[in-house]
Parts: sequence; structure tokens; C-alpha cells
Amino acid sequence: MSSFRAYYESPIGFIEITSDDTFVTSCNFVEEKDYETEIPTVLAEALAQIDEYFQKERTHVMKLG
Repeated sequence: MSSFRAYYESPIGFIEITSDDTFVTSCNFVEEKDYETEIPTVLAEALAQIDEYFQKERTHVMKLG
């Protein structure tokens, strides 16, 4: 099973989001970015939803995977 990682720079700090091929597996605030990997569909969707949340276009994050 593959593991993927991406970061979102929110107004309150970096958010590290990890996933496998199907599901988001973690979402944590981190001090700084580490390496990023390729971004599968589920991770891209999570990043989009978090961005919409911080842009006040979404009030909650939908279940992913």
C-alpha cells in the first residue's frame, strides 16, 4: 500500500495531510514542511476541502475515501 503526503499553509500554520491510495490517514498541524509526494485524488480532494473551509466557502469537511 502506498503512502502519500501533502501540505496546506493555513492562516494558523502548516497542515500535513497523509493518505493511502483510498483514504486520508492523518491530518496534523506541523511546524514546517517536510517532503511532499505525488498527490492522489483523495489527497487532492482533502486539500481542496480544507482550502474551501479556510476561505469560508465550507463549514465542515466531508468524509473522504
